[in-house]
Amino acid sequence: MTRYNDARTGLIQDKVALVVGVPGRACPFPGRDSLYNRCTMQLKNKRSAFALCAALFVLASTALAADVTGNWKGDMKMADGNALETTFVFKLDGEKLTGTATNMYGEEQITEGTVRGDDISFIVLAGGGQFKVIYNGKIVGDNLKFTVTVGDFGDGELVAKRVP
Repeated sequence: MTRYNDARTGLIQDKVALVVGVPGRACPFPGRDSLYNRCTMQLKNKRSAFALCAALFVLASTALAADVTGNWKGDMKMADGNALETTFVFKLDGEKLTGTATNMYGEEQITEGTVRGDDISFIVLAGGGQFKVIYNGKIVGDNLKFTVTVGDFGDGELVAKRVP
């Protein structure tokens, strides 16, 4: 416990009172608030900083959705061991993904497409709507890695690369 001379009152007081702090009481040192008020302000500042960081993270994750706009080509490995070459033309507006998927069976429109962060998903109704082909994947560097569900026929894997 350290003692100090209070310049306002001329009394010798213990520094322990400064450590404990009393809400609403002025600090014995001129020009400063009590320790309680300083700690309260620091806590409020930390809460504000945390809230600001959380808000910026949410905005950044939305704003930093990878831009997949353009042409992509990949091969889907089929159950029989053959590969089905597919070309995608993607258009991205915010998180909404549209475009086309083309393979040896023809060109189809992409529906229900979304890109959130590095996740990408969309549906293609193939064969005039006879088959629902669901693409769920991740953007990994310059590749799109999909798990593709073709109607009731099961899943396949497809890796697409950007075409210049």
